[in-house]
Amino acid sequence: MQLGPAHVRAFSFAATPPTLGETEEAMPLDKFVLIVICVIVAAGLTVWIGAMAAAALQMPAFAWMFVLPAVLVGYVVWRVIAERWKNAEDDHYDKIEK
Repeated sequence: MQLGPAHVRAFSFAATPPTLGETEEAMPLDKFVLIVICVIVAAGLTVWIGAMAAAALQMPAFAWMFVLPAVLVGYVVWRVIAERWKNAEDDHYDKIEK
């Protein structure tokens, strides 16, 4: 595939960005609204589930400042490790000569 001038402008740090329609299509309004509504509902459910968990566990509010970030970091670490185990092509150490 040969990249034309439109592709070069789309991926450069030029002072003038490409205009809409030059390199990409506009997202339909109904799809955009659906995405925004899904994000708002997901955020609300997250807050509601967190409030229910805090009430059920009777944890003080300041404890969540430490528990929630620790859980999120643990989840990200777990996802990175799981992806490394599954992806044989991404194994950097198999390509090192011994």
